[in-house]
Amino acid sequence: MAAVESKLGILHGKSRIPNEDVQTRLAELKSQFEASTDQGFRDSCTESDKLLRELDAGTAMTHQTSVSSTPLYYRRQEVLATTDDLKDDMDKVAQMLHLLMVGQTPREEGRPPLREEEVTGAPIVNLSPVSRDEERRLDLLQANLGDIGSRTQAIGNRVDALLKLYYSLVATASEKIVLADEEVAVREQKK
Repeated sequence: MAAVESKLGILHGKSRIPNEDVQTRLAELKSQFEASTDQGFRDSCTESDKLLRELDAGTAMTHQTSVSSTPLYYRRQEVLATTDDLKDDMDKVAQMLHLLMVGQTPREEGRPPLREEEVTGAPIVNLSPVSRDEERRLDLLQANLGDIGSRTQAIGNRVDALLKLYYSLVATASEKIVLADEEVAVREQKK
């Protein structure tokens, strides 16, 4: 505790009141911590402490009887560490489920999960194969769409350049009009 107090600039040793108890010293440390940090940092520290308590498996869960299995403690940490990947994977599963349901009658709430025949009979699974002619037309369509996309991007860049030029012309003309107006006002005052 003395090391933390010295880092925060709280005097200790000879200058400390000899009968000061630990609770008073902790309260003083807490007030110094709150005075020298912002609320966001303190919230982050609180959340970190909460996660540490949740992840603390204690001595009982750091090993398991089965040699081939990873301890539950480490599996739990691994899941928490890969939450972004897990969320992306769950989104992909939801997209697959949506594609399987296209063209089928809507499912009612509380109905059991998809049965095997619903999956294998889904319209997206049973699509007829594409002929050579249709495949060639799809390739041409894809090439045309790519060309349209690149031309659209070029037009967008050109419009941006024209708008910047227009802005600079209007700004310059506005400055010139203000200067001419001031010149006219000065000449009228001289008359």
